[in-house]
Amino acid sequence: MSDSISYIGIDVSKAHLDIYVLPVEQHWQLANTEQAIKALSSKRLPPNEEASGGYKATAARLLYQAGLPVCRVNPQRIRHFARSLGLLAKTDRLDSKVLVLFAQRIQPPVTAFASPQEEQLSALLTRRRQLLDNLVAERNRLETAHPAARRSKSISSGSKQKSKRWSRHAHL
Repeated sequence: MSDSISYIGIDVSKAHLDIYVLPVEQHWQLANTEQAIKALSSKRLPPNEEASGGYKATAARLLYQAGLPVCRVNPQRIRHFARSLGLLAKTDRLDSKVLVLFAQRIQPPVTAFASPQEEQLSALLTRRRQLLDNLVAERNRLETAHPAARRSKSISSGSKQKSKRWSRHAHL
């Protein structure tokens, strides 16, 4: 491990990014916006972050697109690493410091990100799965619904005629 290499740990929340840089031991906060993340990417430091939540995914993608080597790490590994250092408190500033220490000492592999087309396909497949799950749930609820609430079985049978009958009753 060379001290000439800079590491950055980013703890991402909905409102802001907590950033800690080694070896200069500098900490600051930025708003969690595309503009702030793009400004951060101009610093050309290799970020390390926990791999959880949608807020983190956006930050990681933007930093990766800026050409930075991003390491997304399982949060459980980070928690175990923090415990091994005796760091039991949980604050955003401390989390970003633990992330950067993990990056410096463990040097996890750089994360490979999907292409924009792969991300789009993945998002569409996820949405399809969500809709199918909702459809199954609605069909299950329909079986035990009050008779007035299930005048039509269009969800379970897919019949256009029954669907028309249901939409007529839906306006009551």
